[in-house]
Amino acid sequence: MNKLNLPSSSSYHYTRDALDNLGMSHFEYFQSESDSDNTLKMLDRLAGIDGFIKNRNDCIYTLATRNRFVRPEKPTIYTDFTIRGDKFNDVKSEFTKRISSINNGSLYPHFTIQAWFSASLFMCGAVVKTQNLYSFVKCQPQAVKTGFSDRPFYSVSWRDIKDCEYPILIATSSFYQV
Repeated sequence: MNKLNLPSSSSYHYTRDALDNLGMSHFEYFQSESDSDNTLKMLDRLAGIDGFIKNRNDCIYTLATRNRFVRPEKPTIYTDFTIRGDKFNDVKSEFTKRISSINNGSLYPHFTIQAWFSASLFMCGAVVKTQNLYSFVKCQPQAVKTGFSDRPFYSVSWRDIKDCEYPILIATSSFYQV
């Protein structure tokens, strides 16, 4: 266990578990976040790509992933996608990188996944095509909330996306209901 009382397994295992719970267990998952491989570092830092999935037909899709955790000091689960909304230390935010990439036709995560865990137990999660998420943000700005943790972020409700009939997969465990 680490200082947050979370299991010591890497984000790879949490994302793999989220994919399984979202009905995507048939995809092979490859994590791209790296401090040592320059190509993977560039994909993460410039395009916001955290990983890749490959299906049985050898089609590859890029992912943005965020795994969040319920802890005694943070017991609330938020059923939304959170997107960092400003620059930090001269690094473009997730929001800026993805809008620019979508508008310019360059590389960006095909899917966005957000999942919640209690220790190593999957509680809930959702996956949406990134282009649909950002289309929702553009078409429904009144539904996007701005929050702040260490810096501003945008919050987009899974339910609001679903209510506007954008395709989204939402999964919950028997321990938690959305």
